[in-house]
Amino acid sequence: SVDKEDYRAYETDYLYVAKHDYDENYHTVEFTAEELNARKEAMADSFERTKLGEEMTAIRVSYDEIMSYGTRDFFRTETAIEPDYIKLVSTMKPGDVELLETASGMYVIKLENNTRFVGYEEAVEKAFELAKASGVADEYKKVVDSYSIAKTENWEAIRMGSFAYNGK
Repeated sequence: SVDKEDYRAYETDYLYVAKHDYDENYHTVEFTAEELNARKEAMADSFERTKLGEEMTAIRVSYDEIMSYGTRDFFRTETAIEPDYIKLVSTMKPGDVELLETASGMYVIKLENNTRFVGYEEAVEKAFELAKASGVADEYKKVVDSYSIAKTENWEAIRMGSFAYNGK
């Protein structure tokens, strides 16, 4: 079966602040309590400013040293995006703004659009064709299993759905 929600396209903008950094060997470096608190305050401020309608790109400039801005377009079946991000966004309506904290960082997320379904009609058509083909195969097997067909000297081959006549 085809679940229409698997084909809903989510389009989001976000601001992101990491909760830790990495050294030159890609080992995790924790921020001090002061640094982490400053980051949380920046996100709280960014959340309020975004809810009031300020553009995220302008907000990011205010926190250029610690904050990044990005967009994400995805489906709920996406595996490369944090599950908590997908779970939260799937409950939002276009225009909603939410704050999300994950193990790696903090997000201010704005859902721009979720009204498009990409590839849904094609998936339904494909599922229908597969079901139809499967149904035909099942019915064919029932017919073959329920009849005994004897090959005689006048018949070279018997094909289901065809008629043979030797001209006599």
